[in-house]
Amino acid sequence: MSGFSQPVFKGPAENLGPQVNDRFNQVQPIFSTDGETLYFSNGSGQNQLPEIWKTITDSLGRITGKEKIKALNPNIAQPKYVLQSLNSRQLLVNGNYAVYNNRLTYYRGISLFTQPVSTEFSPELFQKKSSKALDSLFRKNNFYPFYHPFLNVYCWSQGDENQQDIFLLIPETGDNNPARVIKLPAAVNSGFNDITPWMDDEGRYLYFASNRPGGFGETDIYVSERLDGSYENWSAAKNLGPAVNGPKADFNFIIDPVGAYGYFASERPGFGGTDLYRVAILQPDSSTSPLLLPSDKPDTTIIFKPGIHAPNNITFLLDISHSMAQSRKMVLLKKSLYSLVRQLRATDKVSIVVFGTGIETLLSGQPAKNKAEIMDAVQSLHANGGATNIGAGLQRAYEQSRQFFSVGANNQLFVITDGVFSLKTADEQRIKNNADILLTAVQVGNDAQTNRALQTLTTLSGGQFLLIKNESNDINQLLQNVRNNAAAKTKQ
Repeated sequence: MSGFSQPVFKGPAENLGPQVNDRFNQVQPIFSTDGETLYFSNGSGQNQLPEIWKTITDSLGRITGKEKIKALNPNIAQPKYVLQSLNSRQLLVNGNYAVYNNRLTYYRGISLFTQPVSTEFSPELFQKKSSKALDSLFRKNNFYPFYHPFLNVYCWSQGDENQQDIFLLIPETGDNNPARVIKLPAAVNSGFNDITPWMDDEGRYLYFASNRPGGFGETDIYVSERLDGSYENWSAAKNLGPAVNGPKADFNFIIDPVGAYGYFASERPGFGGTDLYRVAILQPDSSTSPLLLPSDKPDTTIIFKPGIHAPNNITFLLDISHSMAQSRKMVLLKKSLYSLVRQLRATDKVSIVVFGTGIETLLSGQPAKNKAEIMDAVQSLHANGGATNIGAGLQRAYEQSRQFFSVGANNQLFVITDGVFSLKTADEQRIKNNADILLTAVQVGNDAQTNRALQTLTTLSGGQFLLIKNESNDINQLLQNVRNNAAAKTKQ
């Protein structure tokens, strides 16, 4: 690991609005593993202590409101927040509950909460995560704990009102591997208040807030890169700059599971309390800095270059049936789309058609210079459809591609699905009639029946087949495929 290649943020930051924010304090945002639900704490509980809420979304995944989670908020005056979402039903939360002498009692610590069929609170839903190291941790003043599920690492800030430092806990894994508590070095901890730590999926970048001198406001958000596997060597912390930080306190920074936006809490003027904001994530400008692949090796050949890569007219036909919500398939799809969209040129065009129970056109020939609109459409993708209805989807997608067809351009239609489908005679004829539009079939996941169906589609169209199944290795496949096809078109 070397050098800073962390995401670049494009301001201004956007308030999430009254659907999420109100006159109380909104803090500690955490996304569900599929990226479709945002958990956060709202300071409307007893004595204005935080309680756990979640966002409500419509059929397209757009936030329309919020609701308090009854099962996570017993009538007891203690702060409540989510440390991490582990899967579709389990959350890691602070605190543990038990009935003692017919009275509900709160204990410090961390619990594994399993979401019930009923919405009501019950102490049995909270399973205490107990170890000597964790028990010792929660006997001290600690703030804003965060758990990294892939690395099995806890991080938190600890201290008093004058100085807080960031620590990591690596739990014990057996008699020969005792728990280790690591106070991060001076590259991170400044001697001021360093708080609200959060690490990305790979555990490579640590984001945190600090009131150290030299910032843009009362508390700014910083990032430091882990330089090796020890958790003890970190790069000098870097301020995220005015695209993120404002004149007031900014903290609780996270990145959504697909890498589209950074989310954070801010005390800047809003709806009356601390509000939640988001800021768009961009890659470095392709004219000056190449996209960095997960391997950390720059591949400058991916950048689209005038005279080498033809213009692109790309249509996506995307499966949003219920099965796409499983095994982070939708997250994988979104990451793959973002990887491509970030590199497209202003003159390239993008259309998006989704299919499931019905058909809907989300984008129609959107110029890629409007990246925010395209990325918002991708962000809104939500697996909620019924059966995979590909026939009507193909008809709509070909209509979109034909509407913006450009001679000499890479006119390409991606069919991306994880489901099994069959083609009618009219579907097969439509594919043959549009042979000048390159069809690329993309399988999400490993299902063998889906593979056979898509291979049949590829054979019929004379097109291409891609398999994306791994977030670490496959998210650049769409980008590389379009780049190769655009280059081949120029040579024709």
